[in-house]
Formats: sequence, C-alpha cells, structure tokens
Amino acid sequence: MSSSDSASECILPPLAKRPPGRPRVKRFKSVGEVEKKLIRCGRCGKMGTHNKLSCTEPLVQQ
Repeated sequence: MSSSDSASECILPPLAKRPPGRPRVKRFKSVGEVEKKLIRCGRCGKMGTHNKLSCTEPLVQQ
C-alpha cells in the first residue's frame, strides 16, 4: 500500500441530527427554593413523582 492510497481513503464522522424539541435546562436552585413534594398516584396509590396520567404500573384485578 502506497501513501497515495491511504490519503484518498478518508473516514468521516457519522451524520448526526439534533433531536427535535427544546433542550432541557440544568439550573442551580435558589437558596429558598424547595424540592418537589411527593404526590400519591390516583391509579396505583404509590407515592412518587407521577400521577394517574403518567402511571405505567399494570392494573391489578380486585
């Protein structure tokens, strides 16, 4: 293999598109700012940061 062969074969980086939507913002919390309170889901009854609309727990038959 000569030097002219290796010079003609150029590897390019992959074409990557940015995902759609607004990018998330990481921000510093203020001194008096408190964290989110835990809420109880109306569908599964568990405490957490989700509600009935975003609950992914499977339904159980009673």
